[in-house]
Amino acid sequence: MADWIYDRNGRAALIVNSDCLRDNRGQVIAWLSGNSVFSLQGAHVGWFEGGVLYDSQNRALGFLRDATGYLPSR
Repeated sequence: MADWIYDRNGRAALIVNSDCLRDNRGQVIAWLSGNSVFSLQGAHVGWFEGGVLYDSQNRALGFLRDATGYLPSR
């Protein structure tokens, strides 16, 4: 099942679809393996945990509607 990941302004930004992240046109932009996010070239670029997408420096980039992970306030 596919779900939208929303950006800090609440806009639908990415689609999480089982083992990949897709842009809003449906193109695969990253792979998921467990909680890790990998670029198409295979580099570790972040985490997807508790419904929150984090970059490699632990900054929250986006979240699912029902996220339970840490979200910093603006």
